[in-house]
Amino acid sequence: MYVQSLDRRVTRPWRLSDRRLWRARWLLAAAGVLALIGAGYAQETAGAGRPPATAEFVTVAPGDTLWAIASRRYPTADPREKIFEIEQLNRLSGPAIEAGQRLKVPDR
Repeated sequence: MYVQSLDRRVTRPWRLSDRRLWRARWLLAAAGVLALIGAGYAQETAGAGRPPATAEFVTVAPGDTLWAIASRRYPTADPREKIFEIEQLNRLSGPAIEAGQRLKVPDR
């Protein structure tokens, strides 16, 4: 059944099935976005908690920082990644270290 408006255009009546289809499209789009976010999060956290298989020990010299140790031991690697690994191996909550402290460092 079509309704004729005052300006003589024919309009379609409201249909419940159209609303359901529109709502389903939004739900599917939201589910897809959430799946992509979840996949990215899972990929990002997959290797974060695993320390390297083998490690060596280094004694911290006066004036040493984690950045200096990482740069000296791993000249071709990104120091930030190595600092993170050293912090994980030694269960450090931050970059604070003291002279004379023995630190586990990942193999080259």
